Amino acid sequence: MAARHLGRRHPLDADRVVLVAPGTHFIPELRCPTRHRYAHFLLGDPFDRRAPGILVGPVDAAVRARLASLFAAPHTPTGPRTQLDLLAVVAPILAREPPDAWPRRGADRRIEAARGLLDGNPHRRWRNAELAAVAGLTPNAFTRRFRQMIGVPPQTYLQARRMDLARIMLEHGEESIDRIAETCGFATRSHFSTVFKRAVGVGPATYRREARR
Repeated sequence: MAARHLGRRHPLDADRVVLVAPGTHFIPELRCPTRHRYAHFLLGDPFDRRAPGILVGPVDAAVRARLASLFAAPHTPTGPRTQLDLLAVVAPILAREPPDAWPRRGADRRIEAARGLLDGNPHRRWRNAELAAVAGLTPNAFTRRFRQMIGVPPQTYLQARRMDLARIMLEHGEESIDRIAETCGFATRSHFSTVFKRAVGVGPATYRREARR
């Protein structure tokens, strides 16, 4: 199993920790699926504004122990110990990043407000004009500023959020593909399947089957 980003293949195996920055478009390869664990988390400003990309760190005995603690139960509750274990795994990987890994210093609250709407409501059919109104900018200025701050245009970011949500639902939920399509903002299952296959490399049904092996 691997993740492909910008033409580069990142293997997913027991010897590495893979961090995927917000807004990163990647294509999972499921030809040889493997058991894996993942966690969605926020580190706070400025770390959550890192440029899109994939970071990889090795798994030694200490990291393996931390990971075992993190995933000791199917649904580990969020608490101080969990947060400390997570930071202990993530921090050494981030510490190797160059200073310009977080180029968007000084968050633009207008863009963050619009991004918050996309994160919280990926099912909505957002138009750039609506988001620009929230940010108090003209549509052209908003699109330009959003891309400067986030690294991708608003609609590309929205599509990535929808694909993230779809993958989570397919991997862990029991909803039908029709229901997942609706939840992710697609009018029809056919349209959802076409977009999902273009983004991920396989259709939703195949993805669900391979991810649950």
